[in-house]
This record gives sequence, C-alpha cells and structure tokens, in this order.
Amino acid sequence: MTWLNLRSGSRRAKPERVQRFERADRVVVEVFSDLHKVRHLKNNSLLSLDAAQRLERKAWGRLIDYLIKLPPLPSNE
Repeated sequence: MTWLNLRSGSRRAKPERVQRFERADRVVVEVFSDLHKVRHLKNNSLLSLDAAQRLERKAWGRLIDYLIKLPPLPSNE
C-alpha cells in the first residue's frame, strides 16, 4: 500500500508538528497514478488526444465504481 501525506505546508515545519499519514486504498492510488501518467504523456505529445481522453475516462470510471461500492459512512446520531 502507498501512504499519502495529508499534511500541508513546508517540509521545514515546526519540529513539534508531527506528520500525519493516512493509508490510502489501492484503487484510489492507482487511479491517481494513471491520471498523472496520462497528463505527462499528453503534455509531452506522446499520446494522442483521443487516447488520452479514453484513458482518463476509464480511470475516472474505475474510481467512481469503487466509490459507489463503498459502504455508507456511519451516522453521527
């Protein structure tokens, strides 16, 4: 699994501040990795616009399908 840094700001933060990490779901990490790759390939003209759009739609579709299948959050009641 990959770790995502949810902290914002400079890496030279105050020493008393502890970095907070949350474990990310594998599907989410893979989708954003794919989107990053597509963006890179598209910006360097290594991928046609149509192919880039298909890959982006496929990645977003995977993310949406994954989010739909997640169990509902517990209520605060």
